[in-house]
Amino acid sequence: MHSFRVEGGTDDAVIAYRCYYHTDHFAVRRCQICSRMMCNRCSVYAGSKTVCKVCYMRHVLPGRAVVLISTGVRRPELAHRVISV
Repeated sequence: MHSFRVEGGTDDAVIAYRCYYHTDHFAVRRCQICSRMMCNRCSVYAGSKTVCKVCYMRHVLPGRAVVLISTGVRRPELAHRVISV
């Protein structure tokens, strides 16, 4: 885990972590699946969990696809939810 220590004017030390994927960004949260520290650009809200984009693709999306397939939701039924930009 990337981190650095900043010494203050007193004996207090502040530890700030860097994003696992973007080492030039500070980490603001921890993935609730893999426990890696991540920046705002890498965080995705999956229900009540905050996960990194990699865990979202590996763990969350396949589960959602199984639910759509098992419930028999077809593509035309989802067409009204798509917003064109």
